[in-house]
Amino acid sequence: MNERLYMGVDIGTSGVKAIAFDQDGNEQFKAHETYPLETPTPDTAVQDPELIYEKTRAVIMEVAEHCENKVACVSFSSAMHSLVCMNESGALLTPLITWADKRSAHVSKRWQADGTGHTLYEKTGTPTHPMSPLCKLRWLQEEQPQLLENTAMAFGIKEYIFFRLFDVTVMDESLASATGLMNIHSLEWDETALQAAGLFPSQLPDLVKTTAAFHSKDQKQRDSLRSLNLSPDTPFVIGASDGVLSNLGVGAINHGEVALTIGTSAAVRSASRTPHIDDKGRTFCYLLTEDHWIIGGAVNNGGLVLQWLVEEFVKEQHQSIGLAEATNTVMHDTKDVPPGANGLFFLPFLTGERAPLWNPDARAAFLGLSIAHTREDMVRAALEGVTYNIYSVLLALQELIGVPQAVYASGGFSRSSSWKQIVADVFDQPLYFPTSYESSTFGAAVLAMYALEDIQDLHHFKNQQLIEEKIEPNTENVKTYQELMSVYLDLSRSLAPHYERLTEMQQRLNGESRKNPVHPRT
Repeated sequence: MNERLYMGVDIGTSGVKAIAFDQDGNEQFKAHETYPLETPTPDTAVQDPELIYEKTRAVIMEVAEHCENKVACVSFSSAMHSLVCMNESGALLTPLITWADKRSAHVSKRWQADGTGHTLYEKTGTPTHPMSPLCKLRWLQEEQPQLLENTAMAFGIKEYIFFRLFDVTVMDESLASATGLMNIHSLEWDETALQAAGLFPSQLPDLVKTTAAFHSKDQKQRDSLRSLNLSPDTPFVIGASDGVLSNLGVGAINHGEVALTIGTSAAVRSASRTPHIDDKGRTFCYLLTEDHWIIGGAVNNGGLVLQWLVEEFVKEQHQSIGLAEATNTVMHDTKDVPPGANGLFFLPFLTGERAPLWNPDARAAFLGLSIAHTREDMVRAALEGVTYNIYSVLLALQELIGVPQAVYASGGFSRSSSWKQIVADVFDQPLYFPTSYESSTFGAAVLAMYALEDIQDLHHFKNQQLIEEKIEPNTENVKTYQELMSVYLDLSRSLAPHYERLTEMQQRLNGESRKNPVHPRT
């Protein structure tokens, strides 16, 4: 084992993981902890910041113990768009409001309708959507102005962890570029966005580079690092968002290279040397470093759709043999269903949608369903519908970057041979699967090596990238899917005007109020 190890820590929505990599990029030790997402109403998605802080400490401690004082640096990846408000004494005023929280939907709709949203998007690179901390802050301003007045600091989960560890209020430019509050052209908090949010600049953390390193500066902090099984002199690199670090981790950081991830949600992202804004507002633009930008789109409904199908279509089987085995069985049963699912389409918007619609009211639907269709057809149609939607994001991205030169794929869908083939056929592109699936965590470790000048540039591992598998598209299937994709897009557009009415009807029937409480901490 090499003497210097680099720990990447990835703070996700469902859990946190820490992995130690050696100087050659090989994984050495790993630890993982989970925590719940609280959803007391359909539009609410919050978490306990203190629990996430403790779980983060736990995984760092476990990995560091195995590393025997060889950790050269700890670097962070984090989920985007989270928000927590803290008062002047350091007490939390809200739970952690995650990207999945949709209670600010009326704000984003209003801004989309009156043009404010696009004006802000052109400045910040963040589409107007309830995921955005900008929209969340405006919602808080309108619902509980006293809460925001008592807020001394508004930031996300990674910033809270750094506040607890080092008593600093800072945010890296990568996560800041996903808040809807930072001007991606000047790399400063945007005055127009702050006015829209009803916030003063003093209520936001200081902006720092993604390579910024923090050290213990007093005995208390040194003791805190020792309690994590680390040397008290270990630097902590603040890192970046999970999305941009995933591109770095799979090696998709050159122009024309695309990173595709399909897990519970999904995303398509490509790198650029300069920020890019889509005239139609369909894609985001987030920073990795000042000369590395990631543009693309994230969708809510990836593997989540398959999980829902298994849980609802084979409920008894799922309960008796477990989700993983039931999923394998369902996927095996669909292998003989031909492309196009015998003329059945599925719009996969079970949880509203981010890219390319940016519409929290979008709803799912089977279209073309007849008595001749089987459960296997419905599962195949669902996998195809998810893939069509992801591909529609790539079509928007292609208008900015051109046709991809290479697609690097990762995520849970890689365990399914049939789904991998569907994606290759719909995309009409070979898919390259790197050997490591821990792309965001590895990206954080690479950024740490770069910050410490142990590597000279972010392309250091590019030529060493190991490809475990390559999936080629099937020519005949490509022709079929090109025709079906056109139908899917027409169907999706035709239903778009009805989504808001459907949502209002569902809320009325379920007794849900349009405006949900903030659920302040007690």
